[in-house]
Amino acid sequence: MTRFRMILGTLLFGCIALSSACGSEPAACPEGPTGAGIQITTTPRRGSGGPEEMDDISGKVTAVDPKDTRVVIYAHAGDRWWIQPFEDAPMTVIRSNLQWSARIHLGFEYAALLVYRNFVPQKQPMGLPQIEGCVWAVAVEQPAPH
Repeated sequence: MTRFRMILGTLLFGCIALSSACGSEPAACPEGPTGAGIQITTTPRRGSGGPEEMDDISGKVTAVDPKDTRVVIYAHAGDRWWIQPFEDAPMTVIRSNLQWSARIHLGFEYAALLVYRNFVPQKQPMGLPQIEGCVWAVAVEQPAPH
C-alpha cells in the first residue's frame, strides 16, 4: 500500500507540475470578429520547394487586433502543404497597420491563415484547415506563370 501511495503521489505531483499532461486543454478561441479577413498582396514566384530558394510574401488583414492574431503561411509543394517560413517559427506577426510579410520557401501555391494567437498549426498537412475555431480566415494564391 505504501508503494502504491508513493507512485500515486509522484503521478499527482507530475500532473500538477505539468498540467497539460493531465488533460487540461488550451484556452478556447473566441469567435472571429465580424469582417475578419486576410489577403495576400505579394505572391512569391512558383518553385518546386526545398530549403534553398526563398521569396517574399506579404498581405494584409482586416477587422482584427494584431495583439490577438497571427498569420500562418503554407507553401504547397509535392503532395502536401509545408509550414512557413520554418517549422520552429510558424507564426508571422501582424504589424499595427494590419500588414504582414515573411520570406518563405517556394511552392506551387501559397496559403495564408488568419488565426487566433494560441492556434497550433500542423507542420505538413495534406490539406488546409477549415475556417472554424482558431482559424478565422484563409487566402490561397497561385503565382502567375512565367
